[in-house]
Amino acid sequence: MCIRDRICIEAIEEAKDFGVKTIVDATPNDGYRDPELYKIVSLKTGVNIICSTGFYSEPLGATGYFKHRYGLSGDSTRIVKDMYEILMKEISDGIGGSTVKPGVIKVGSSKGEITPYPDGHLKIPHLWPGQNPPPQGRQNGW
Repeated sequence: MCIRDRICIEAIEEAKDFGVKTIVDATPNDGYRDPELYKIVSLKTGVNIICSTGFYSEPLGATGYFKHRYGLSGDSTRIVKDMYEILMKEISDGIGGSTVKPGVIKVGSSKGEITPYPDGHLKIPHLWPGQNPPPQGRQNGW
């Protein structure tokens, strides 16, 4: 076991002393996530770790990529489809080649308004096939 794993396990063990039983990591897929670390720490400590998929807020997340590629011409249909496919791959297959699957969808938005980019996030659950999508968590931009 590496030092990083030990440090995380010790920190979670301390949190358990305060009654923590579940941790939700809202880091979206355009941020840094380590699903294998979540798995190791959860198995060693018994604390549930629920990780997320989704996209960060417009000023700081993958917005530049999507805006550059599709031009955001006011119709976010293609962007929504691409976002949906990215999220479904993680939910169906696991994050980054791991078997760890997200339990929540992160929805980051712009500060003070919902622009076409995060509006695409909000449309994704309506594309879900035959069942309810994972819960959504929303973060307003700064």
